[in-house]
Amino acid sequence: MRAIIYNAPLFNIYNNGSSCPGNHKYPQKLEEIPKSFFMAFFSVAASPAQRSKKYPEHLLKLWQELDGRTKYPMDDLVPFARLEDVFNKLPADPVNTTLPVLDLEEEE
Repeated sequence: MRAIIYNAPLFNIYNNGSSCPGNHKYPQKLEEIPKSFFMAFFSVAASPAQRSKKYPEHLLKLWQELDGRTKYPMDDLVPFARLEDVFNKLPADPVNTTLPVLDLEEEE
């Protein structure tokens, strides 16, 4: 089985995986970026659809349900692509490109 990348069940992430920083200023040190990302203000500007199997059109409902929990329900993740496909099909302009959605039925 090949590694699968899943859509991040987060706001501010576009369908192609790039993020929308808005007016947030990321730090220069690479190791500080993940913490900075999660401390940033999130909005629904960057297409939050298809990030959750249970709430495909209502990501905010998902996070309201998860409030207070310590683990994310892994079966709720929506497949994005196979890792090798992402590296083999990197577009020249990744910000304005949407990669094809992974079809797990193809794999079988």
